[in-house]
Amino acid sequence: MQMVEWALYYAQMGMAVFPVQRKGKAPIFRGGFKNATTDPDSIREAWKDHPYANIGVATGKVSGGIFVIDLDVDEDKGMNGYDTLRDWERDNGELPETINSITGRGGYHYFFHADRTIKSRTGILDGIDIRGDGGYVVVPPSLHRNGNRYEWEQSPEDFAIAEANETVYKLISIGRADGENTFSIGAVVGEGIRNDTMFKLACSLQAKGLSDETIIEAVKKENQLKCIPPLDDEELKRTIESALSKEKGRLSVVSYTPKAPQYITLNMTGEGDKAKVVQSIENACTVLREDENLHNKIRLNCLSYNVFVCGKLPWGEGIEYREWTDTDDSNLLCYIERQYGLKNKDNTLKALDIVSSENAFNPITQHLDGLPKWDGQAHIENLLPDYLGVEKTRYSGEVMKLFMIGAISRACEPGCKFDYMIVLVGEQGIGKSTFLRRLAMSDAWYDDNFNTVEGDKAVERLRGMWFVELAELLAAKRQKEVESIKAFLTSTIDTYRPPYGRRTVQRPRRCVFAGTTNNEHFLTDVTGNRRYLPLRTNRRRVKKSLFDDEGAVRADIEQAWAEALHIYKTEHPRLIMPKDLYDDVKAVQESFLEEDPRVGIIQSYLDGLTADRVCVMQIWEDALKIEVKPKRKESNEIHDIMRNSIVGWTDIGRKKTVKYGTQICYEREKQIEGFYETDDGEF
Repeated sequence: MQMVEWALYYAQMGMAVFPVQRKGKAPIFRGGFKNATTDPDSIREAWKDHPYANIGVATGKVSGGIFVIDLDVDEDKGMNGYDTLRDWERDNGELPETINSITGRGGYHYFFHADRTIKSRTGILDGIDIRGDGGYVVVPPSLHRNGNRYEWEQSPEDFAIAEANETVYKLISIGRADGENTFSIGAVVGEGIRNDTMFKLACSLQAKGLSDETIIEAVKKENQLKCIPPLDDEELKRTIESALSKEKGRLSVVSYTPKAPQYITLNMTGEGDKAKVVQSIENACTVLREDENLHNKIRLNCLSYNVFVCGKLPWGEGIEYREWTDTDDSNLLCYIERQYGLKNKDNTLKALDIVSSENAFNPITQHLDGLPKWDGQAHIENLLPDYLGVEKTRYSGEVMKLFMIGAISRACEPGCKFDYMIVLVGEQGIGKSTFLRRLAMSDAWYDDNFNTVEGDKAVERLRGMWFVELAELLAAKRQKEVESIKAFLTSTIDTYRPPYGRRTVQRPRRCVFAGTTNNEHFLTDVTGNRRYLPLRTNRRRVKKSLFDDEGAVRADIEQAWAEALHIYKTEHPRLIMPKDLYDDVKAVQESFLEEDPRVGIIQSYLDGLTADRVCVMQIWEDALKIEVKPKRKESNEIHDIMRNSIVGWTDIGRKKTVKYGTQICYEREKQIEGFYETDDGEF
């Protein structure tokens, strides 16, 4: 498509467009975005003599209330609006999905519809501006001066422009609540007031306490967008420097009295009085590794993939084990700048990522290693009978042992193969979910509301979890849903793209799955049940309460884990059920299968059949008495019944029949003194 065709396309969407200089942002015609239009004839005329002109979209009322959240990314200046938004969303909720473009410099434009007037504002947070009334943005496939094209990440062909919700309005209202330190710029800044306007803008941002890099970038952008003509670089530089000489507003950080910094060797530039610390990631890493106030106290939790505080820091309320927060980011930046003169935010946060990963820890293995010593008594085999009234059998004991050792293996060997899921079956109120919660030993590691196995949201829900309970999903009936659950349970590595992530990540599974249901026939697929290990609970046989003495319950469960850990370390068992229990396992699983009335009808028909060979079409017509030809799905269901539920018949492959042509056939097994001969010759 030519540029004019793109412009017409955007106009059809309600965006008022105007031509912008190729490889630039300045409007071609005097009046700039005030001449923006959705009229096709005017658009064709505007691009007639400038066929390669970039496309500008005027934001605000002229485009039907469309406004843009503009995320600036400039690594050289330590600015990353993308990361700023990601951090803000972590505490305030995600913005709704909408069309968004990637700018030529690697920034982002998120488009929204507003039901109110939105004015253009700069620097609401580091690297985040708002383009509303009196503003505009350049859109794809325009060409940046660096040679990169603007591109759609989520294009209008695939997504609609989202309506702004309360989360969006909360973000764009930052800094406006009390009316302080705000400064509004008109749509056009003409000669005579350009210097004064840019100076006042810079002063307002300085009063907010924003970084120098953010202020410089914001003022430069407004100069290019609003000033006609823009101030030249030298004049604008003097104007900004004058504003930056004013007192900067204070950051909202907790005060602290750090220890006197010890001597740390950092890379420097210059000599003597002119020596300056190099603003580098390496220097920031050195501080995080060697400063005694920070050393080994900022660590990555490799279960949740979040940074944690693990020790007393020179700020905060003295809580020595907690999740790292945005306020910690601010305090760290303030501390490193004050003590070492390192001022680059992006470098410091990258160093935080590097050093915290070097000091990664696993909270589950730490907890397991800190358990009381095993007393040598059998605890695992008694957990289910004592607390849930499960019949004490070898099957129930082996299932519980396998599940607990599987959980230890997933913690110590992330991504190891473990396909099984225990399923607690029984009436409501007995404490099935409570039992699993107690078994997990920490509410932070237990999810009792896991309701999807599809997409990135499912993977994200696993983050930080050791025990995941599936309840609603066990009610799945459709074959596609059943297959999705089976595939999800057997995965050992989860691949997904984090919100706002630039690349996909692979995370080895660290959790195990358990199910709870009151449906006695929750298994619907006769061919894929080996993953499920059902256990029938019974309120009348319960010996110990999960609710009365939590201390006693905790001690009992900790001893069971100590026993499981001993078995894991000394026996190195395989993560499968014992072979001599395979028949018992299958029998238990079959007892929880959804009843199919066709099984009895077909078995009765075959028992009375004189012939020794039969096919599905014959069963369909003669046993089930259905005149309409079966669909493929129905035919496959009968095959499943024959192979998994019918006694005394075996699949012999495709054979020619008189009435139905070549069909997959089944033959009566040879019977000797009441026993059926199997394929391997055993009886």
